[in-house]
Amino acid sequence: MLREGIMRGTWQLRVKLTNKLGIEGFSGRMIGSYKDPTSGKDVYPENAQGGHKHGVWIDKVIKNYKPSENRQDLLDLDHLIKHPEIGINNEQVHLDDKRYSKKRSNPLYTLKNLDHQDVEDIEQENYIDQLVGYISSEKGKTLGLDRTRYILNALGLQYREEKLMNDPGKELLKLKSILKKYVRSSYKNAENVNRILDNMKEAQYNFEITEMVRINIIDIDGAVFKYRGRNIGISKERVVDYFEKNPDFYQQLVEELYTELRK
Repeated sequence: MLREGIMRGTWQLRVKLTNKLGIEGFSGRMIGSYKDPTSGKDVYPENAQGGHKHGVWIDKVIKNYKPSENRQDLLDLDHLIKHPEIGINNEQVHLDDKRYSKKRSNPLYTLKNLDHQDVEDIEQENYIDQLVGYISSEKGKTLGLDRTRYILNALGLQYREEKLMNDPGKELLKLKSILKKYVRSSYKNAENVNRILDNMKEAQYNFEITEMVRINIIDIDGAVFKYRGRNIGISKERVVDYFEKNPDFYQQLVEELYTELRK
């Protein structure tokens, strides 16, 4: 048996439904024996009386186990964690490679420790809070109007507030509120923003190309970006490559762009 310490807390088993009736069509499933990857022998779950039973009966689509409070839950959970049909995050149980490699890649059953998930959620919330704090803080002042525009444009979000264009301070507050709302909405969004912060030059290029197209410095003819009939790329990535290989040309277009934006 796994160490009981590993199986503390509340665990949740979820069943992926494959029938068209959904929950109403679920009549229960039996998780039977499996072959031990080392001995090759069939392994059956134990019962609380010290014997064995044919399998673990799953009577609900979502079923919770509390091994610290119920001996049979502990024994069933030990069987489920090791069973190759049950998907699980190995960081929670530390199965050996030989056993874990037998797990199905797309399991119908998934098992997780809800208490462990709570810790992950707290860590992710802290990550989000720190990024929102940075955007709002004194250090975040380096994230001025231009850089905030770069990030929002890279995310496909609103990066201009026409009504506040004559008041850069208020416009920056408005745009930062859009950015913070995006960050707060999910951990994945926060990671997206951090990736952009780590590569602001790429975000700047993308913003400048977007603006050049918007104010007609660059045209898009079909799928081709053009400057006064001159082909400069078939995608933003190719246009960036062209700029990097032709820095004088890039500087010329950038000066033209920011002259127009200052009007």
